[in-house]
This record gives sequence, C-alpha cells and structure tokens, in this order.
Amino acid sequence: WCGAAPFKLWDSSLLALGGPPVGGVYKAVLRMPVIGDQTFVLQILRRRRSLGPAGITERGLARITLSGAMNLDEHAEFRMGADGAILLDFNAPTLALLRRMRTRIRKCTYCETGDFSTLVIAPPLVPAIRVRLLRQPGRSNALRRDADDMRSNHFKNR
Repeated sequence: WCGAAPFKLWDSSLLALGGPPVGGVYKAVLRMPVIGDQTFVLQILRRRRSLGPAGITERGLARITLSGAMNLDEHAEFRMGADGAILLDFNAPTLALLRRMRTRIRKCTYCETGDFSTLVIAPPLVPAIRVRLLRQPGRSNALRRDADDMRSNHFKNR
C-alpha cells in the first residue's frame, strides 16, 4: 500500500439526487379561453436511485392532479432524464382522459436552479402550451432551507 494511489470506495456525487425532492409540490393555474381555469399539480411522492446495466438510473413516483376542464388525480411512475427531463409513465386512466380530450403532455422538465417544473401540453388546434409549475410552500421546503442553512453555516465556520 505504501506509495499506491488511494482507492476511492465511492463517489460522493452519486449520493446526491438531482431533480425534484421527495415531498415537493409544484402547481400552476392556467386561464384558458372558452374552458376557463385549469389547475395542474405535480407532487413527488418517492425517489430512488439504482445501478443497472445502463448505469445509474433515478426512478420515482409522482401524483398528477388536474382540475378544471380536465379532472384527474392519478399516480405516475417516472424516470429522470439527463437534461432534467421527467419521463412520466402514465397509467391507463390518465392516457384515456388525455385521449378523450385529444391532448398530450408532450414533456415535463425540472429546473434545479429555479426549483420549478414545466409541463408542455399539446391541446388540439392550438400550438403547444408551456406551463410553469411553481414550488408550493410546505414541510419539504422547510427541510430544504434547514439543510441549506446548516451547509452554509458549516462552510462559514471553516
């Protein structure tokens, strides 16, 4: 061992999960002509990281709630993409509702620096609509602030 390069047992960057935190709730209300207000809520229920043949993957469970012209309250499994994309796997009731409304959720992303999520909705007859869902205050926000405070105090005292 003398003079040998140190062996790194793990990379600490692998411990930090990118993407929306568990317990995070993101919401937007969109005023749409003719149909009125449509509320979109994305809640992150569970996250986990696993190592497989394709490398490290991040999976989770989210709750999607829509109220207004479209009403929905369903869970959806998701995977995190490399560019902040949240790849949602919708269940049968969600897909049926979207088909009935001739609408697609084309894309869902998460911006870590701004702590918000964006849905790209493709309704019939109009161009795709980008909906920015803002983080709602709650317990997970307080925990995140406490962790940030502890981290900044730790580095101030060094």
